[in-house]
Amino acid sequence: MALTNCKQCGRLFNRYMKDICPDCVKADENDFYKVSGFLRENRGASPQEVNEATGVSLDKIYRYIREGRLIATHFPNMTYPCERCGIPIGMGRFCRNCTEELKAEINRITHGETAAAHDPHKTRGRDDFYLKNRFDRR
Repeated sequence: MALTNCKQCGRLFNRYMKDICPDCVKADENDFYKVSGFLRENRGASPQEVNEATGVSLDKIYRYIREGRLIATHFPNMTYPCERCGIPIGMGRFCRNCTEELKAEINRITHGETAAAHDPHKTRGRDDFYLKNRFDRR
């Protein structure tokens, strides 16, 4: 176990599984129970409504959804912003549009590099130089 500072309160503690101290874990669990209790009564509530009713920060509510502790299919209005464009989503890190754009960008970059790597005009000079030096050593 390693000594580390709590990410929330800054106190020193023995880190075992989480980045927050046991006291902050208890406080976080209490906040989660507040949120889940409110949602049991109000399934159609949005994160902003939950925030206003319980006092739990929006960041914590979004984290509970991302961690899978609050399942978006059970609570249809529980969405959080896409990390790239900010539109509301119910699962994952990115919306469909951003996911498709990122895939296209990755494909463009990887195919561009592989095409350059297999270009005979670019690699031929280096390969010939290596072979010439190898054969000239005799």
